[in-house]
Amino acid sequence: MLCGASGLTPSRADETSAAPTVVLSVRQETSGQPGQPADGSEARPFLSLRAALAAAPDGALVRIEAGIYREPLVITRSIVLMGKGAGRTRIVGDPAGTAVEVRGAERVQLHGLSIEGGSTCLAFTGGTHRLQNVELRGCTQAGLLGRGASIQMLSSAISDVNGGRDGRGIDLDGGVLEARLVSLQAAGRRGVVLHAARGLLEDVEVRESSLSALQVTDGAEARVVRGSYQGRGGATLYAGGSRAERSWRCGAES
Repeated sequence: MLCGASGLTPSRADETSAAPTVVLSVRQETSGQPGQPADGSEARPFLSLRAALAAAPDGALVRIEAGIYREPLVITRSIVLMGKGAGRTRIVGDPAGTAVEVRGAERVQLHGLSIEGGSTCLAFTGGTHRLQNVELRGCTQAGLLGRGASIQMLSSAISDVNGGRDGRGIDLDGGVLEARLVSLQAAGRRGVVLHAARGLLEDVEVRESSLSALQVTDGAEARVVRGSYQGRGGATLYAGGSRAERSWRCGAES
């Protein structure tokens, strides 16, 4: 099935970026000599993500070893966080807040990690960002929240947002979403919500949301290519607002 808006071409977040000038390491256990201060090198890695972020300049690459990092993060500079794989490198937030919040950063990239807990797993305000091989799970209100941001999400997953009973898997207000090979399982009452935003969803699977799988409102535009969308109640695919209703159509492409 294809339901979409003609002429919709979301801006891409996968443009080649320059190689990082600074590479920092984070590891919960270090083999360095006692008394030597951490400096982010392989020999003396930082023991916490917050310490690495405090030291990282714009454009730095932060390599994160496997482990559970129980520290909510606020990212305010362009940076790349690279873990050892979703389920191996785990960032766990406070149940009452946002696990990872990105604000004031032009470009943030997250690769190979899980973000868990918190009311919201991951939130972006402004900027152009990329997620690849990332899992967002176990949050109570939203998996991915965007406000005026351009977000590319590739080969990633969102699950267990309030057990699919309440909240949203992806909630974008303004900006652009490009999602490819993304699965949402019990990811909120509404799986994907676009408000006054543009979206391209290709090979996206949404299951076990208690109301709608995809909701497009307030003049938003969405193009859906292939994929599977299942909602347990209400309309599986819902378009509300005059501009969205006029641009929404179903075609033959699959």
